[in-house]
Amino acid sequence: LALAPLAPQLRNKHWAAVTRATGQDFVLKQDTDLAYILANYSFAHCMPELEAVARAARAERRIDDTLRALWQERYNFKFDVLPHRETHSYVLDPVAVEDIAQRNEEHILKVEALRSSPHIAEFSKRLAELKAEFDKFSRLLDGWLTLQRHWTYLQPVFASDISHQLRDEAREFERVDKFWRRVMDAIHSSISTRNYHESFEKMNTTMERVKASLTGYLNVKRSTFPRFFFLCDGELLELLALSAPTALIPSLPKLFSGLHHFATSPTSPSITHMASSSSAPLIELHAPVPLVNAQLEAWLAALTRGMVSTLSHIAVSALASYPGPDNAAALLAWAAPLPPQLVILVERIAFATTVEAVAEPLLPLSAARESALIDVIANALRAPPSSGSADALQPPRSTLEVMLLLHTYFRAVYCELLVPANPLSPAKPATPCTPRTPSSQPASPPLSASSSSSN
Repeated sequence: LALAPLAPQLRNKHWAAVTRATGQDFVLKQDTDLAYILANYSFAHCMPELEAVARAARAERRIDDTLRALWQERYNFKFDVLPHRETHSYVLDPVAVEDIAQRNEEHILKVEALRSSPHIAEFSKRLAELKAEFDKFSRLLDGWLTLQRHWTYLQPVFASDISHQLRDEAREFERVDKFWRRVMDAIHSSISTRNYHESFEKMNTTMERVKASLTGYLNVKRSTFPRFFFLCDGELLELLALSAPTALIPSLPKLFSGLHHFATSPTSPSITHMASSSSAPLIELHAPVPLVNAQLEAWLAALTRGMVSTLSHIAVSALASYPGPDNAAALLAWAAPLPPQLVILVERIAFATTVEAVAEPLLPLSAARESALIDVIANALRAPPSSGSADALQPPRSTLEVMLLLHTYFRAVYCELLVPANPLSPAKPATPCTPRTPSSQPASPPLSASSSSSN
């Protein structure tokens, strides 16, 4: 009764075990049934042995069924693909790939779990073959995804003008590109790819060689124009792949922290103006930067020299026309069209010149003048933007903030020169540097812009 339900699962070794346990030879024929066995054989004395044979047969049957099911599923995976940009090719759907990788890992875990069974010895060869198949599929999937990363990274590179400068690498990439498109077209048409494992490994080796050559190419570009070191390889490749100089504008702040965008001439291919922010006025370059037949690093280097030359000429002109802090309105109008960095430069030069020439009796006047100018700049910052008054020509807020910090620093320098370092020195009359308390009144009323100018 223990063995009867397992009769179809019993193999020769199981019948041999039954023969040893009962001491009787079983002669099984096509018409042998349970009633015949019970009538002609005695089992009462060996039931524990027969139950052990039944358990072994049942466990081995489960192992056999599991191995058969896993063997059928070793390549039973459906890959979904997605169109990749405008390449007329496909890439693997990341969601589907993650699900496939997880299922394959689950199969590997099932195979490892079968190894711990005490009845696995008979199936060890099949188990090893199945494990090798799942490991091979894992390597295939890893190689496939690695090649996809290489292809998506290099495809836009060699679709640009870079392919003319790296001809050998472009030919190697073209060979890989054809292979990739053939594989993905096969996947899109539900054709098996189980035999592509070695091909993926070879193509990845080729792609690694192409990437190494590309890295050397980028290092040459960086040595020609060192500001390219501010960009990672991917960003630099994107810039080198651009055909129009104006397409570079979004990446300019990464190369030049003080340059936001530039403008080209409508009549000739050259850069004529630059700006430090989206709201800053355009500044005309001292000499246009030509763009005809120039590589990216060449005209960027020319743009760098043009910016330095232009800022140098503007700084000389601004220093010559600097109105000084006596007239706050004139100073703000002077700073309005200038880049903030030049405002800082010229004001520091003028301040250093003034401090070197000023006599000690004039220090209180200089400090008072700076206090009055600070009040005017602070009021300009508090005022709503774009008031619309025709006579109020003011610099942008970023320049006003810089000027406020500068003149606060200038007043602090005057005050440091004015207040004696020795606390035992004779006291001096109250000045704009004298600390104010709620109970004390200022030594003199605050100076307005007009009174500062008359003084």
